[in-house]
Amino acid sequence: MNVQHLTLIFLIIVLIIILLVIINIKNLFENISDSTKKTWIFIFSVLGGLFVIVSIFLPYWLTNILSKENLDPNAVGDTIGGTMGPFVAIGGVIFTFLAFYMQKLANDEIKNQFKIQQFESQFYEMLRLHKENVTEIEYINDNKTFKGRKAFEDLYSEFKDVYDVVKQESPKELENIEIIVKSYRIFFME
Repeated sequence: MNVQHLTLIFLIIVLIIILLVIINIKNLFENISDSTKKTWIFIFSVLGGLFVIVSIFLPYWLTNILSKENLDPNAVGDTIGGTMGPFVAIGGVIFTFLAFYMQKLANDEIKNQFKIQQFESQFYEMLRLHKENVTEIEYINDNKTFKGRKAFEDLYSEFKDVYDVVKQESPKELENIEIIVKSYRIFFME
């Protein structure tokens, strides 16, 4: 076996390993942190660039350094086409994967922003409805009409009075929460 055959076998093995890594690339990126992802993106960018650079110089290396004889132009062209093609293709696959991955990250970010925007929109809508409900509430007590926040203030004052009465008349071993529940029932039964 001569050097050319060994070089060809080595290149085929390297290509097979690279293809297996590219096939498993999705599993690599699922369970790692953002800083590790950035490191892998950098490594794959460098690797893709190296494949493009190697594809430029490999034909010269294979035709002039490994071959001791003069080659005709057809052999040089076949060598250039045969050696550059796979490396350019692998570099293109790596860069295409990186482009798709970056697009996925951008889509995930947009999805998160949409969820936040949807939550904020719903929150402010509920806040607006609450404000409308507060302004529309009307409470009549002793022939006095209370509207809006004043109604809540009067209701609170009445509840506090009921609470104080229940607390004074309740046994001392009764806990505060039980007094509040009892006051609540009395307050809303009236």
